[in-house]
Amino acid sequence: MVDMWMLSVAAALIGAAEELDSAALTQLEEAVRAVPGLGDALDAARAGDESDTVHLAEELANGLKAAYDGGGAFSILLDVLWPEVLFGPKAKSVSNVHTGTVHGTMVQLGVGTINLSGPPSPARSRFSFFGSGRRAKKHRP
Repeated sequence: MVDMWMLSVAAALIGAAEELDSAALTQLEEAVRAVPGLGDALDAARAGDESDTVHLAEELANGLKAAYDGGGAFSILLDVLWPEVLFGPKAKSVSNVHTGTVHGTMVQLGVGTINLSGPPSPARSRFSFFGSGRRAKKHRP
């Protein structure tokens, strides 16, 4: 039975002949071509007619699985590049800027800092760990 993950990788590589706008997919194809025999399997799958497409894709998937199971650079590259092929490149940084008054709920996703400007709140926390400004009296014997 064909590994479904490798079959999806094979399908992306076969279809990449029409759309090579993904840097990750281009790098993945280069990695596949560096493995002996996989470049030929990829070319055969791309050149095959519709009746052989499924069979040739399964052969490519089996070759990908064998190369992946062999470990080494190919398996590492596939683990790194495949999510980028599926979902696009990772965002380098995100900057959320909101100017104006917020009525309702404002949500910031991810890790970062939220700075809300405006008049300071007159209410102070009743709990010392929130920085109420009160100091506990020291008990002296």
